[in-house]
Amino acid sequence: MDHVVAADPAFHASDVAFERALLLSRAGRFADAASAYEHAISLSLDTRETPIARSNLAEMEMLAGRLETAVTHYERALALAQDPRAQLLAKWGLAVALDRSDEHERALEHVRRAVEAEAGAMGVLRSDGVFFEPAHEVHYYEALGLEALAEKAGADRKRTLAVASAAWRAFLAGACQRGAFTDTARRNLERIERMLAAHERTETRARRHRTQRPRTTADTLP
Repeated sequence: MDHVVAADPAFHASDVAFERALLLSRAGRFADAASAYEHAISLSLDTRETPIARSNLAEMEMLAGRLETAVTHYERALALAQDPRAQLLAKWGLAVALDRSDEHERALEHVRRAVEAEAGAMGVLRSDGVFFEPAHEVHYYEALGLEALAEKAGADRKRTLAVASAAWRAFLAGACQRGAFTDTARRNLERIERMLAAHERTETRARRHRTQRPRTTADTLP
């Protein structure tokens, strides 16, 4: 990619900068990828591309550990996005950046809106053209989504929380327990497991109440 830029800097400059940013992100060079997305945005003449590039820039800033900057870029992407899919991806990204900034409740607000927009699903996270670097990042997104889904009326709360717990464990396994954002992930896992334990205690008390409830028989009727 660099040889293309060297040979002709003006040749589809915005597209080349965007593709270079993608390659850098896949290589795990997140700070360099952020700079490349900044460059792509500065060159873009197609405003339809700006929300996508802005969201990608925000993701790279987040992965580079610059959370406050990432939140700002995600908010900008959300304000610019007109396409529903771009809006959804910006909401998800903003939610994760907020959660990693220790703003869990604000994060869940955006997650709730995202899953409501898909009628209780998270399909956009696994849709064509969407990828995560590193790959285990997707589990962080889905774990937050599952927590939001567990709150919904009529949800199988026990099962959904158990799947959320498994998603957090999958993220931690992918991050090898010591990677970026593992401390936040562990806190989230601990909270989910407390919620699951509380739900199981409530279920146990309800079962005991049903078995201990006195029954009215013909002998006890007046």
